[in-house]
Amino acid sequence: MGRAEKEQLNKTLNSHLNTIHETLQVLDQNPASSLDKVSWEEVIKMGDQVSKQATMAEYKSIRASFQMSEYYAWNVCLRAFEHLLQRELICFTDNRGQNQSVEFRPAKLLISSHELQQGLKSYRSCPAILLKLMDREV
Repeated sequence: MGRAEKEQLNKTLNSHLNTIHETLQVLDQNPASSLDKVSWEEVIKMGDQVSKQATMAEYKSIRASFQMSEYYAWNVCLRAFEHLLQRELICFTDNRGQNQSVEFRPAKLLISSHELQQGLKSYRSCPAILLKLMDREV
């Protein structure tokens, strides 16, 4: 791992630690008596939104750490995930959480990493960063 990659990783980890610290500070505060009560459905909806934002923030940090020039919007990432499901390259690990959004349900890869790497290599317009990532994994 090069110096720039270590710095980027350190920056990302520090960002996560700061977020955790800020969250703990908020939890230590006494709630204001003027706060309105919120229904449980709204809490779940807000939690899903926060999870999506966290997922995209993680994706952006990975993209930045590998200096990728391409950026994919949330709906493009979700559509790619759905294509993987339709082509039976991934599947959900269990039936729990069926009322959750698909991107928050645990999934597993149904092909070997070698098969995935071969498929990526045969795809002419595959981004080089994917091939680079797969070379590290295999």
